[in-house]
Amino acid sequence: MQLWRYLDELEESAGDQDTAGFKLMLGQFRGVPELLPILAMRRYRMIALVRDNLFEGAVSRVLLDMTGDAQSRKDAPQDRRVTIAPEAIVTEMKRRRLGLRLLRAIQRVWPAPSLVLRYEDILAEQGESLGRALRIIGSDRDPRVVTSPLKRRIQAPYSELIVNYDDVCAAVSAAGLTGSLPVAP
Repeated sequence: MQLWRYLDELEESAGDQDTAGFKLMLGQFRGVPELLPILAMRRYRMIALVRDNLFEGAVSRVLLDMTGDAQSRKDAPQDRRVTIAPEAIVTEMKRRRLGLRLLRAIQRVWPAPSLVLRYEDILAEQGESLGRALRIIGSDRDPRVVTSPLKRRIQAPYSELIVNYDDVCAAVSAAGLTGSLPVAP
């Protein structure tokens, strides 16, 4: 009932605006199994932002867990070398692969318009990606390129940042995980 009330309040707060929305992490769906059916019943449009390079996403997540932040308002790149447990990367990559498969299955049966936006595409072609998102939500506004004050903390090549980079790569290869898993458009 709390979730229903929250969604009702969200819709009411939109008033006469074009759109109201909220962000959910894919893992939150697993923690609240009734969430997906509720969102589907309300026929919410879905825009999913994914990082389909499993290795990139896993390293980013593990470093976030180790250092406490992934972005900064300053030009303060991750400056200390770290040792990462190879099994942590393998576990995170498997978790992400499962999440991407789940997302694709959800998208196939979603009762309203849906879109999967790749993080990599947004970085490369922000205006086009935002335009596709606007079309999904039914807005005819022009996409605007947004400049964020946040800076990515990981700016050095992983081979320079991760002390045991070769061990991490060997564990990933041994597990049969090869970096990037394509996401259906």
